[in-house]
Amino acid sequence: MSQNTNAEQLFKKESERLPNVIYATDDRRREVYGLASEFERVMQTYKGEDLTLDDVIFAQKTTNAWLDPTVMSRPAIVSAPPGYGKSTLLEIFLWHKVRNDPNFGAIVVKERLDEIKRLAEQINNDGGDGLLQPRNKYAYYIEGFDEDRLSREIYDAQFTVQSEYNVVLMTTKQFELQTLKDSTHEFSFFKDDTGAKHPRRLLCIDEKPAMTISHRITSREINAMIDDIRAVNGKANAKVKRQYKRIREAIIKLRDHFESADIENVEELEAVNTSFKIPREFLSQFLAMFDYNKLSQLRALENIITRGGLMSLVNGTTIIQTTHKLHFDWTQYNTFILDGTGRVDPEYDPAEFYLVEPEHTPNYSNVTFHINNDHTLSKASLYGDFEAVPKIAAEVRKIAEEHDGKTLVVTYKNYIDAFQGELNDLLEADELQLKHFDSGRGSNAFRDINNAIYIGQLNKGGLTYPSQAQATVGDREGLKLDPTYNVGKNGLRYNDPVVEQYKQLDMAVNLVQETNRLRANTKAEPVHFYIFTKNEDTVKHLTESYPGCEIETFNTSQKLTGKKTAEDNIRAYFEKMKPGDSVKQSEIYKELDIDRTTFHKAIQKESMQKFIENQKISKVKTRFIKGGGE
Repeated sequence: MSQNTNAEQLFKKESERLPNVIYATDDRRREVYGLASEFERVMQTYKGEDLTLDDVIFAQKTTNAWLDPTVMSRPAIVSAPPGYGKSTLLEIFLWHKVRNDPNFGAIVVKERLDEIKRLAEQINNDGGDGLLQPRNKYAYYIEGFDEDRLSREIYDAQFTVQSEYNVVLMTTKQFELQTLKDSTHEFSFFKDDTGAKHPRRLLCIDEKPAMTISHRITSREINAMIDDIRAVNGKANAKVKRQYKRIREAIIKLRDHFESADIENVEELEAVNTSFKIPREFLSQFLAMFDYNKLSQLRALENIITRGGLMSLVNGTTIIQTTHKLHFDWTQYNTFILDGTGRVDPEYDPAEFYLVEPEHTPNYSNVTFHINNDHTLSKASLYGDFEAVPKIAAEVRKIAEEHDGKTLVVTYKNYIDAFQGELNDLLEADELQLKHFDSGRGSNAFRDINNAIYIGQLNKGGLTYPSQAQATVGDREGLKLDPTYNVGKNGLRYNDPVVEQYKQLDMAVNLVQETNRLRANTKAEPVHFYIFTKNEDTVKHLTESYPGCEIETFNTSQKLTGKKTAEDNIRAYFEKMKPGDSVKQSEIYKELDIDRTTFHKAIQKESMQKFIENQKISKVKTRFIKGGGE
């Protein structure tokens, strides 16, 4: 186990900076300066943002790295802050390169289909500059299979057609699918009009792809997979039929081990066959009959058979959790990942990535984090508490009233409808915007919002963190991590410090990504973030991503979840008082049916004193007097 390991140090390793690439020729220098100059013009003319000298120099260094033909030994993370214009710089770069170098090729990966469609249109657009066009089409995007829009034949044909274009674009999900199929090499070249092949050496991924894939599988799903591979066997050629028997036997053996396990907290399932591998031919035949999710599940079973997994009892059902790293063919290309949180994301192995970032970090003195450490607002605390959503919604209203402009409210996906009902008038008046955690990373839709409230945090669940920590950190460091946990008053904590640290970092990174949507570094106006957490590490990781920010504590007017305390009732009483009201303290604790000693202890608390001050209430002898009147 890793109990004696300094967990925090494992996550403090920094990626090596990408070596400065010396301009190979004067032509290259002129090209880099020209691209950076065009970037500056576009950002000023169309985005309304004036770049600093540091911004321009960073654009020069980045485009120079993209232009360098030298094969990189590892991928690079371009970790410029949100709002810098990383995607815009890439768009300008691709538009100019395909027109000035007919032998240039690239692969571009973006999160959503609408993003790759728009980028393809931008690259193919003439722009009215009158340039002689050596090719009519430069960029081609691949759509995912959807039987309502695409036939299987048309979907498959895309992978042939794409080779006729300089630039091929695909979604993150499609890229992950091609990785699962071991097929990313098929995009490594394109053909010109004469049929000559040219390499696509540059791979740009706009936002981080899934570095790992986690799966929770039940014995019922294992049995369903046995039926699925039997169906593949029914339509397979002789070679695939021979592979089927070996694959089926391995999965049945896994199922037998799984069903015979005796589980208390979290148990480890040993590997069944460490040399097991599903052949590419079988994967291709399988994907011809089933979708991405099924293929991902099959690869997960392959990982469990070769590496084992973690088992737990959830609501009476035994599940097995596995996480496997996606082995991208990074070194086949010069790969750049555009990810503003790449520096702190625990999924990146510092030894496997270069880091590209500006010399100076932005100043976030306009940002204030308002931290409430009385609540976590976890899913567990909301579940079954029918008063929680109305209380939280009331608190949201009070916070929104304190600030000008629209306020963004972020919560769990399965609570969106409930908050929609409670806050519908503010939503219709365009004073609030509601979204759920992890609903895409694009931030253009939120750039005009300066206030945000985060109801809870994205927590991926019991077995996910030990499984992911083992795959990304434990295996790298040669550690066998302890997957067990305990549940206390502050929630679930893992017994292994490495797993707990991984969880805290992962949750903080998700929260940083959520707050990044407001692009605080591009604004002069004050930006306010309201966070509910009892975890000091979360606050530390979060605020370290905003150097120069302010941190303030804030108290709610009432207890938002769980049973009301005496202090909650006193707060509610003070809040209902009108300006000018004067009440004896004995009247208050008698009306609230609170013991005198309990009342005095509650009043003396620092948090209550601050609340009383905010309510403009003063104590004169034995009376409480509320100010704020005319």
